[in-house]
This record gives sequence, C-alpha cells and structure tokens, in this order.
Amino acid sequence: MKNYQKQTMSDRMDYLFLVISSEDFLNLKGETKETSNYICPFDPKEAETFAKETRRLKERLHTNGIEVCMIDLYDLSKTILEEEGAWDSIIEDETDWDKEELKDMLKGMLDPKEVLAPRIEAEAAKTEHQVIFITGSGAVFPYVRTHNLIESLGSHNAKNEPIIIFFPGDYIDTHATGLSLELFNMFPNDRYYRAHNIYNYME
Repeated sequence: MKNYQKQTMSDRMDYLFLVISSEDFLNLKGETKETSNYICPFDPKEAETFAKETRRLKERLHTNGIEVCMIDLYDLSKTILEEEGAWDSIIEDETDWDKEELKDMLKGMLDPKEVLAPRIEAEAAKTEHQVIFITGSGAVFPYVRTHNLIESLGSHNAKNEPIIIFFPGDYIDTHATGLSLELFNMFPNDRYYRAHNIYNYME
C-alpha cells in the first residue's frame, strides 16, 4: 500500500484484512522467509481510533474464520508487576521514586528477552489462533523498547506464526540510517530490525 499515511482509516483496515486473510500471509510464503514479524505503524494522533478499529478488524477476521490472539503490552506488563507484588507500590509511591531508578527497575522486571517474549509465547499458547496482534507498545515506553522485543520474539515463536506489532510512529527506510522505528515520530532508533512493514506486503 503506497503512501499508507495518506490513506483513510477504512482503506488501511481493508488492506490489513486482505493481507491477513491471504493464505500466503498465514503460511508465511513469499517475502517472509526471513522473519514472521511485521510492524503496522500508525499516526500517534489517531491512537484511540486505531485501537478501536484494530479490535473491529479482529472481529472481522473471526467472522471470516481467522482467529487472532491479541496481546496488549501494557495489560501484560501490569499483570506481571502485580504477580511480582510491585504494581501497588509503584502506583502508590510513584512520586517518591527516582525516575532513573524506577526506569531501571521496570526494565529489569519487564526484560523483553527473559520476561516478555516467553510470557507472550505462553499467553498465545492458551488460545487457538493463526495470527498474533501485539498492541500497547507506546504505553510501555521507555521501559520496554519495541526493537528489543522484536529481537527477542524470534526464539519464542515455535509455531512460526505471523506476529503483527502495532506501532504508534513510523517505520522508515533511508539510505543514511537503514531501517528505523520512530516512536511517536519523535524517538528514532537507527538499527536494522528483523521485521517487515506490513504496508509493503503487497508491493
């Protein structure tokens, strides 16, 4: 889908429905031999509307016989912190925490490789599905960085299922920096990512 940023929400959701519904996508055929991870970028200004439309897309796919496992990173992180007995303390004493100490503590408790990726794999195993949606990447920044999560998911996707990470920002390719995720269109991270921009799937 060329110039996806200029397309209407309805057109983008129709495109995503067509891509995800295709057998090639679900079976990881074509250009996806290297990785099963996809980035679906969107304008941060439309986050609320996009979240609603993503849930509708999930239901539309269900109606078409395609089951989606949807995992929200904020909800998952909150559950993990509650299980560790840390959530209430963080919320009640948030103003007393040194920001850097809190950031470092949460980065450790929500480590993508050791904690989040295995937990995502475990949560996905609880449901019958053909594709995984991961949302909430903006809500867990800066404690969880999307590029670190992407790098960790590969070893925790035994079924080699398509994983779509919905990202509030842009995923761009320039000659100077290569592939770059830019969260909220403000925080670039100039690295190569083992993931495809899903809007390039049909090109």
